[in-house]
Amino acid sequence: MLVQTSEQELPVNWKVFVESFLEGYHIRPTHRSTFYPVQYDNLNVVELFGRNSRIVFPYRAVDKLRGAAVVERARSRASSRTCYHLFPNAMIATFPHFIFLVAIEPLAIDRTRAHTYITADG
Repeated sequence: MLVQTSEQELPVNWKVFVESFLEGYHIRPTHRSTFYPVQYDNLNVVELFGRNSRIVFPYRAVDKLRGAAVVERARSRASSRTCYHLFPNAMIATFPHFIFLVAIEPLAIDRTRAHTYITADG
């Protein structure tokens, strides 16, 4: 179910903005009270498929699944966040109860428009 859409113009180069979805090292200083308490900032797995990629960022809760059966780990929605980078300018970020689609529109070397669509379990 689509729950929200937004459009936002940002004073940033589109490639820099895309990069912020694909790495975790900015999590500690930028998301200190939101993502950082629940997500690792120095651990991820990157898989390529063609020019696209899938980046998995494990939540700290994944430690609780240590020793759990494979089927239990597969069912756990609290174990990670995944970002699909659809080259060059779209990202799909999954969270336990919602999914973001962000399409990036370059406007100028220092201006970017982000179109965001959020879906939720419904």
